[in-house]
Amino acid sequence: MIRPTRLLMAALLFLTACSGLAGEPQIIATVIPPTPAPTEPSHPEVLPDLALGAAVYAANCTRCHGLTGAGDGEFAVSGQVQNVASFQDPATSFEQEPKDWFLTITNGRVDKLMPPWRGTLSFEERWAVALYTYSLHYTPEQMERGRALFEVTCVECHGETGRGDGPRTAEFSDTPGDLSDFAGMTYISDSALAVSIREGIGDIMPAQGVDFGGDWGEDDILAMVGYIRSLSVAHAGSVRAAQTDPIATEEVDAATAEASTETTVPDVISITGRITNGTASGDLPAGIPVTLFAFDPQFNQTQVDSISAADGAFIFDDIAYAPGSSYIMTVNYRDRVFTSDLRRGQALADEAATGVLDLSLTVYELTDDPGVISISGMVSQVTVAGDSMEVAQVFSIRNTSDRAFTSSQLSEDGRPVSLVIPLPPGALVVSLMGGENRYLVAQDSPALIDTAVVLPGDEHIINVIYLVQYGGGAIIEQEINYPFNGAARLLVRPTDLAITGEQFPPLGSETIGDAAFAAYGGTLTLDAGAVLRYEISGAAAQTETVDRGSGAAVSANNLPLVIGGFLVVVGLIGGAITLISARNRASDSDDPQRQIDVLAAAVADLDAEFQAGRVAEADYQTQRAALKARMARLMKL
Repeated sequence: MIRPTRLLMAALLFLTACSGLAGEPQIIATVIPPTPAPTEPSHPEVLPDLALGAAVYAANCTRCHGLTGAGDGEFAVSGQVQNVASFQDPATSFEQEPKDWFLTITNGRVDKLMPPWRGTLSFEERWAVALYTYSLHYTPEQMERGRALFEVTCVECHGETGRGDGPRTAEFSDTPGDLSDFAGMTYISDSALAVSIREGIGDIMPAQGVDFGGDWGEDDILAMVGYIRSLSVAHAGSVRAAQTDPIATEEVDAATAEASTETTVPDVISITGRITNGTASGDLPAGIPVTLFAFDPQFNQTQVDSISAADGAFIFDDIAYAPGSSYIMTVNYRDRVFTSDLRRGQALADEAATGVLDLSLTVYELTDDPGVISISGMVSQVTVAGDSMEVAQVFSIRNTSDRAFTSSQLSEDGRPVSLVIPLPPGALVVSLMGGENRYLVAQDSPALIDTAVVLPGDEHIINVIYLVQYGGGAIIEQEINYPFNGAARLLVRPTDLAITGEQFPPLGSETIGDAAFAAYGGTLTLDAGAVLRYEISGAAAQTETVDRGSGAAVSANNLPLVIGGFLVVVGLIGGAITLISARNRASDSDDPQRQIDVLAAAVADLDAEFQAGRVAEADYQTQRAALKARMARLMKL
């Protein structure tokens, strides 16, 4: 169906951009690079530098984890990445050892959409950012309280720097522990530190907790944990550095600090800017509608409309402002909505103090030429259990033009189609992680429809996860309509399944988080129209498999999904995906009733797993809602 289009965007992307330090950091990798795993020492020779960690974090991590580590980065807010943990929450790291934290950064958590950083960051950089993020929940007040308690209670044994050289050292047969020894501290979690402080260590160290004969409450114990952790890192004062702009590694002098407290905060500001056309041959007509969305610190929304001048300039006067406010702008151009960066945080506060905030935006002319689209990498994860195969894919797509890629074709419900991703026959989509406002599942054939335009130079992210039947083997053939130049990877479990295919030679085993995968792949250079192909065979897991979202065990039959643990699908599949079962090439997958029956069985299995206590409630509710929503759509056919 071809006709004039309008962008139907029910959920405005007003929270889909976040700035790192000194501007927007570029995401380093979404597709896993096929890098070797060289042997590394267990810990660095020098203390991890939190100032370096703050810089690494600002450059690489804010788009998911947010500027302050609260899990509110661009990809998290837009829904492209789900369940991003908050480093501001002490519970996130409390039970983990720093060594585990470091290994997660090194090896990645593809199930949580986090790429491995071994090949991108140095050994020292990974340790620095590991300890930086591990420490983000410590507040300045906690650190100061911990320091005061340490000086009164601990210095006489452990010494002023925690090295175990206090004045009473000679009284002991064993030297008190060196709290500045990072090699030892890397294997001690905050939880373990708290237990030692609270309950004491035999006759060596007295208990400080009120329930064990001491006089410290839990707040005091946690403050001491934070301070002790600071003794085994360098530049501990940089723990909050990424929350300001620029990174501060030196103390602010007293005069500057006094002056900053005297800054007058305006109640209203003017927001000015200019619309520019990022397409070389494009121009801008006067009178383009501009919409400002303002959010106060309690996230109450105010919408203000304006019109651009002939040169693209616009102004919004008398816009309410308070510390903690945020602003984003949208422009409807060529029947497509373009959004500005989201302005918030310290950089916004500094500019707002002048009474004027700049919020400019770039729009693009449109193109429907598929020749501007290229594939720069792919990861496909396959998990087989019982008679089901869970497939999640990652494609990294680039728009090489200076125009926004879209089309004039409309979906069945009137939304403009940018990308169409055919899925294997029999595929049951159970997760549209970008939401119903962006994605559609085609009813006449298994395919995912993406309505979001592909901006020039951007890494376009598509999220999908689906189930297909597994009968002891399958042949996966996937046509690509665009040139492929980059890494192609398969991550498969159980690891004893057999994978054959010239494009996917074995790469060995790979551990991602706490899950083991057999890895296959290499660097491919393929023309448009080529086919990605591999065969999979072997016995599926018949006992239990690990739930990627919570670590809980789930039934092997029908493979109930944990929607919180999935692989992002990055990009466009322009061709067809064909799966041929090794045992049964005929499929009645287009029968809605059969699909409903399969989904109903998955819901029943999920209910049983939840009742048995093997699936966390939050994961259970998310999975069940996704499965039931898919059933409801089928019942309406």
